[in-house]
Amino acid sequence: MKKNFLIYGVIGGITFGISLVFLNYMKYKTLDLIWLLGGVIWFLSSIFISHLLNSDH
Repeated sequence: MKKNFLIYGVIGGITFGISLVFLNYMKYKTLDLIWLLGGVIWFLSSIFISHLLNSDH
């Protein structure tokens, strides 16, 4: 089950970060890389969720 959340986190985080940077560039013609932080947060939250679901509590 841990593997599914990591795959979801990696694919979702990369897609989220890159698509928002691209859409921001298309609208404002600047590279605002703060949107990549959203992808990193997505990835870290998926790791946290997988850790919670796989804990022995």
